[in-house]
Amino acid sequence: MSYRTTLVLLCLCAFATAYVHFSERFRRPAWEVGRDRVFDVQYEGVTGLTIEKGGEPIVLRRTAADHWSLEQPLRYPALYALAEHLTYSIIDLRSRGEGDAAEPGRYGFRETALAATLDTRAGGEIRVEFGMDHPREPFVYARTRDLAGAERVVLCEPRVRNAFRDVAVSDLRAVAISAIDSGRAAAIAIRSGGGEVRMTLENATWRITSDPPGDADAARVRALLDRLNSWMAEEFVTDDPAADLAAYGLLAPRARVEILARRETSTKTPARVAIEIGGDGPAGENGERRVYLRHEGQPHVLLAAAAPLRSLERGADDFRSRALFGSRADPPRMLAFEATTDAGGAAETGSVEQESGGKWKYVVAGVRQPVEDAFVGALADNLANTALIESFLAADRDNLQRYGFDVPRLRLTMAWPDGGKESVLVGGEVTERAGLWYVWNEEWRYFAAARLGGMRALFELPWSLRARKVVELPEDRIRDLVLASGDGAERHVVRPHDTWKDAAGGAPLDQEAQTVLARLCRQLAALEAAKWESAGENAPGPGEAFFLRVQIKPIDGEFDARDIYFGPALPGRERLARDGPGGWVFRLRQDPRGADPFEVARSWLDRGR
Repeated sequence: MSYRTTLVLLCLCAFATAYVHFSERFRRPAWEVGRDRVFDVQYEGVTGLTIEKGGEPIVLRRTAADHWSLEQPLRYPALYALAEHLTYSIIDLRSRGEGDAAEPGRYGFRETALAATLDTRAGGEIRVEFGMDHPREPFVYARTRDLAGAERVVLCEPRVRNAFRDVAVSDLRAVAISAIDSGRAAAIAIRSGGGEVRMTLENATWRITSDPPGDADAARVRALLDRLNSWMAEEFVTDDPAADLAAYGLLAPRARVEILARRETSTKTPARVAIEIGGDGPAGENGERRVYLRHEGQPHVLLAAAAPLRSLERGADDFRSRALFGSRADPPRMLAFEATTDAGGAAETGSVEQESGGKWKYVVAGVRQPVEDAFVGALADNLANTALIESFLAADRDNLQRYGFDVPRLRLTMAWPDGGKESVLVGGEVTERAGLWYVWNEEWRYFAAARLGGMRALFELPWSLRARKVVELPEDRIRDLVLASGDGAERHVVRPHDTWKDAAGGAPLDQEAQTVLARLCRQLAALEAAKWESAGENAPGPGEAFFLRVQIKPIDGEFDARDIYFGPALPGRERLARDGPGGWVFRLRQDPRGADPFEVARSWLDRGR
């Protein structure tokens, strides 16, 4: 590179450096000292906002409960988010530089005629007037006046000026028709062509309090409230207090809904919303149906989508709980029953209760007997989750007999850990719908129908509850037996170690006896009832004919003695047996693959006479 070229390049670099230095030095104004906050005011102390734009001012008021409302040029709930945003724009105003407050005419305040004023709870106000744009910097001139009356001219971000310049009254109107969502509602009342329904939140459970009262379906109530909460006004039709309401169908509204908020909810939520829905309005852009509506007592007529109206016109039954035993999070801990026979006669009653260890026991006359845990748990859960699927019927005297509740087939009572208890009557079967039964929760003032799973098991209570396993002992724990026949033969044998012998003492029994008794013990330990019954033809027992009685005696008091009476064999390789004197009767299926151990034991007993 030549000397001349190098010199030219050095001169160009020096010139560029000087230009940047001096241009930046003079372009950066001396007033830019940082972003200091102009006002010392908190949002909680603000009570109002006035926007002046050359015409009629826009006036908003904020209540102690943090509700914003338009007061001028019309009275209407304000859009909370926008009112809050505009308020914070003034409170958080930052100065990007200072001007000369003694020469306001230099900054264009008169020409723009745009100002915002915040009223405070202390009685004073702060004010901002917006002027022209700075000729070189990306800021806007603003004249401020604080609570003490001191004025300043500052530079601020243009977005602050633009927010007030561009806002219109229509932007500030709240478009939400109901500001109370499902998480804040405490009560709702609906009046429509479907009738009148009132619902109240009681102890976190929605209840229908209008006649007839009952549990409400919480999911359906929440869906309705959320649907109303998301309902938005699409047009503001008129604000004229003298408008003809009949033209909008609001002189006699087709529906009315009133929602009350819980007291402990956010202060941003109104305490009450009442909406009247009138006639159909012009369709939307896509042809969707729209209706006129207004807030009760207000002159403002709105136009909104008609979809939520369908939910209001369905009537009380659409909101009723479909749960047979109400809606509870915890599983039941007790199931009591009272059944009648097909002829209307009384049958056995009792209850099934869950113990602390989770085991279910059948309780009758103070005696606790084992039951089939899996079956009882499934039955209780099934009943607790049974849903009503038919329309609700008036619980009057005529229907009492018509639907079979004058002599109910079954009364079921469930109890929960929290102490709650409910009873349900099962009446007659729905003739035109197989598998449906009329049911009546005695807390209701109406009947319904439901598809009850396992009806046969329900009508066979309590025998359908019994555990299939008859003897809950392992084979090696059966060590003391008394065998007796119905005609007087009896033998008492024991097994102190691994060999059977007579209880009266003596040598061990022969090998045949050892084989017979070992096989009998295996059968007793595996003994399962094919079916428990209330009674059976030729049922064996004391005072009745029996084929063989087996008494399992305890060792060292570790269990209660068990007497099982076996009857003669029945057709189909079945045998009736009874669990104890006066106990339940069950059917026992014989193993078709080998000799009947009870026949073998009886033969051995007869030979030993």
